[in-house]
Amino acid sequence: MKRDALEAAYSVRLQRAEADRAALLQRAEEAEQRAAAATQRLGETQHELVGASARLGATEHALAGLREKIGALSEARRRAEARERSLASALAEMKQALDETRSRSADGGAAVATLAGALDRVIAERDEAAGLAEALSARVAALEAEVGDWQARKADLFNRIERAAQKSLNDYEAVFERVGLDPKKIATETRAPAQGGPFEPLDPEAEAGLDIGTDIRLAALMRDLEQANLLRIAADRLPFAMPVEGARRTSGFGKRRDPFRGRWSMHNGVDWAGPSGTPIKATADGVVSFAGRQSGYGKIVIIQHAFGYETRYAHLKRSRVKVGQRVERGAVIGDMGNTGRSTGTHLHYEVRVDDRPIDPEKFIKAARKVL
Repeated sequence: MKRDALEAAYSVRLQRAEADRAALLQRAEEAEQRAAAATQRLGETQHELVGASARLGATEHALAGLREKIGALSEARRRAEARERSLASALAEMKQALDETRSRSADGGAAVATLAGALDRVIAERDEAAGLAEALSARVAALEAEVGDWQARKADLFNRIERAAQKSLNDYEAVFERVGLDPKKIATETRAPAQGGPFEPLDPEAEAGLDIGTDIRLAALMRDLEQANLLRIAADRLPFAMPVEGARRTSGFGKRRDPFRGRWSMHNGVDWAGPSGTPIKATADGVVSFAGRQSGYGKIVIIQHAFGYETRYAHLKRSRVKVGQRVERGAVIGDMGNTGRSTGTHLHYEVRVDDRPIDPEKFIKAARKVL
């Protein structure tokens, strides 16, 4: 009876453990789905920025073309109006000459007829010039209205790009701040080699058309876009991703009882358990600095990242990379195994900065909550 009771109690505990495991797997899957959705949203924001920037460039090109047409038509209109004024002046002089000819001689029929014919031609030319000037004025007005429409579109695109750039920048800054990194410092260290020199616009006329307010907004927008892009590049170089999918977390970072000796010890990483051979992925862009066996770790891959960061992937069944190989975030670098000082098939994952271990989940959670 006692044995039956123990078996029943063990069965209940086993069922509870399985239920807890299923709940943990469900939460992990939901977290991964949220992270994937957030990454997709960020990608869509970046895509929108690129598309809006392209449309803004096309709008600027269309505006430049319209302004060029307006300039040409305005010049043609000025010439037509000048021609009209010249013809009006000539007409007035010819009318005066005709009146004088009529008053001087009753026999001046031929001269009168000649002047009258010339007068009719000048009147016709004047009317034609006036009609052309009127048509050109209407065309200029239509083009100016079209310019107004394009400027409204440009303003809308500008506003949308500003909002998207600011959101992208805020999201990235929040990620770095959550892991205790200064976004401005990170962006500065990510920046390309120093450049400078006086600004010489390729299109001085287009630059001259910008008002001071637009110029200031454009400069601020370009700073935000540059900062967001630098932080995006930096984020790819830091371990914000999960190293394994669908695995069960079995041990966290920090103080714990050693699974072999039962004494309190420091655990410098996070453990995830799963089936043997489960793909292990790089959590950031970097270069493989070690791929082989190390005491305690078993088969291990170590990757060097930017800003002094390093990730370690231990107890592997096998490595899929070589020393010196450059890898990107998400690249499969090995298979989950049970080598080294291990009680079962799992991944031991570490993040270090300047060889100092830090909690990997701090990075993973920051990316999930913000991005």
